[in-house]
Amino acid sequence: MSLMSAMLKTYKANNMDENKLKKLQQKRLNKIVKYARENSEYFNELYKGVGDNFKLEDLPVTNKIDMMKNMILIHGYMVLTRT
Repeated sequence: MSLMSAMLKTYKANNMDENKLKKLQQKRLNKIVKYARENSEYFNELYKGVGDNFKLEDLPVTNKIDMMKNMILIHGYMVLTRT
């Protein structure tokens, strides 16, 4: 995405009425969750109980420790760690 394109999208979002902005935010959240489910075993499993009509508050919380433990499921390759 070019800088001008990003600036235009930001301008439009800043000038939307609240209802349109919430719809845009939900659309973007759905896109991110869909991508995570399709490209990561970890997030596919984590979001298994989340239906199609969800809010941000419905998503399960994760943290860095859990993500590091499951790095191979997130990226699909083994990460070397020191012990």
